[in-house]
Amino acid sequence: MARNEENAWTRRSPGGPRRPLKSSACAAALGLLAACAPSGSAQGPADVRPAPIYRFEGDVQLRNGAAFHYLAILVRDPGAPGGYLGTIDIPKQALAGAALEAVAFEPGAGVEFALNAAGHPRWSGAYDTDGTLVCEFRQSDVRLPCSMREVKDVRPGRAEPPQREQTPLPPFPYTSEEARYVNPTLHVQLSGTLTLPAGAGPHPALIVIGDRGMQDRDCSFAGHRPWLVLADYLARAGIAVLRVDPRGAGGGVPSTRGFDGVALESDVESGLALLRNRPEVDAHRLGLLAHGYAGSVAIGLSNRPGVAFIVLLAPPALPGRELLARQHELAVLDAGASPLEAASVREDVGAAIAIIESDSDPAHVRERLTTFSESLIARNRPKPPSLTLNQMLSLAEAPGFRELARHDPVPLLRALRDPVLVLVPGLDREVDPADNLPVLRAALAQNPDARIETLPRLNHGFQSAEAVTPTDPERLSETFAPAALERIATWIRQVSSR
Repeated sequence: MARNEENAWTRRSPGGPRRPLKSSACAAALGLLAACAPSGSAQGPADVRPAPIYRFEGDVQLRNGAAFHYLAILVRDPGAPGGYLGTIDIPKQALAGAALEAVAFEPGAGVEFALNAAGHPRWSGAYDTDGTLVCEFRQSDVRLPCSMREVKDVRPGRAEPPQREQTPLPPFPYTSEEARYVNPTLHVQLSGTLTLPAGAGPHPALIVIGDRGMQDRDCSFAGHRPWLVLADYLARAGIAVLRVDPRGAGGGVPSTRGFDGVALESDVESGLALLRNRPEVDAHRLGLLAHGYAGSVAIGLSNRPGVAFIVLLAPPALPGRELLARQHELAVLDAGASPLEAASVREDVGAAIAIIESDSDPAHVRERLTTFSESLIARNRPKPPSLTLNQMLSLAEAPGFRELARHDPVPLLRALRDPVLVLVPGLDREVDPADNLPVLRAALAQNPDARIETLPRLNHGFQSAEAVTPTDPERLSETFAPAALERIATWIRQVSSR
């Protein structure tokens, strides 16, 4: 293993050399973690022992002087010998039971886990000789001070997220009801909320399809609930909305791990069937609203019965491999790197993705990435490498990553003939408009019902911001820019009245 990786992955032994920590990276299932007994012969009560639970908590210090507390909980993965599953609570970000990825743990030696979020936040802890842990936190290529300690039964107090100014408050001039329905193809139950406008209808309706990493039906983060705000606004405008929990949240059945486009498309198709059977909904005026990566899922369902319009929020147009490399480039630029250094990062990420894409054998990929990491270290001495081995291995082990990297949205966009509204936030650092917008325009040029609009002062989450660098969501009072809400509602009313 590369020398600069040792601190996060070695045990300190008195009077002896450091011993490498065995890597057993296993991604956690989406949603709340459920520990289940391993299969096998029946055991009597005296033979059953509770599986050990490992808890790690600490604080991460941000550059703006603030900090956030976290609690990670790990249990053995019954489906992968030597592997672990995990969840994390970050009260200040209103996260509870969020699934961890790339979990590796050897008791008394070290622990590492990551969160599926922008910049791939990752914690690494190494045990010292006195049993304490030395912690390192990374997000993209930014390192921040953090603390970590192993605890037995202590859980952090769950701070109430702030009440955001756009959060809807009663009384409501519409009705909302719990929607529980089954995907008959994949045999899973789904849970969501159906918001119905006042009056008998039938009303136009849409399904919200969230971006990867979404935790619940409201896309909740830091007290913001953007899909709730959207549903409230559209219901007041006479448009019904179905917003659904990702699998594993809200009582749903856990899904395969990662962003599974095929499974998500099947789930959305089941939601369309639900809407078609509701008397309050016009079965011929159904729509799909998708954010980020989910745009391709929405376009893939455009030929389903009743689908009359599509709204795409910050959709990628570049192939996944190019988009991911650009995201890393922007992240290091925002962290203070020079344009030349950032371009080098983009090149390195692209090369690492090419290795991952070209070989499906995990052992071969690990060996090739290790060699590539060593070449980066040699090339960049005495500077640290632009991309660490652990970051590359985390990408390789992320479920569905190869499919995501290979996916090219352009053929789907070119074939789309339904009315489509595309909203492009000008301050997006996840889907950079400078790279994506020209490709979007070219791909949709033959669709007379395509409308592409740029909203200059909005970030990827459609919040008003003042700078091109990512803004801490805790500091933004706005949940969903009113101008974007108004544009969505107006356009849907126009196309559904034809």
